[in-house]
Amino acid sequence: MPKKSGITIEEHRQLGQELFQIRESLVKLSADLSKAYPLKLASLATDAWQAVDALRSKLEDQVCRENPADDAAIDMYYHLPAKD
Repeated sequence: MPKKSGITIEEHRQLGQELFQIRESLVKLSADLSKAYPLKLASLATDAWQAVDALRSKLEDQVCRENPADDAAIDMYYHLPAKD
């Protein structure tokens, strides 16, 4: 099977921003649900943002492996400012 080409560093940057926003929304949803419903239900939203965090971590590892000379690669998925 041929090796897949991956995505560009700019695509990683965009994906990092998107995943950051998704994570922030899920964290808020988890908090809101925990106030309104039993924790068992709210924990599903918590599981979702933790899964997004796991994906961000793996993608950060991947972009750093693909771009070892680019110091900015480390900040593609973390160290992102929250947008209003």
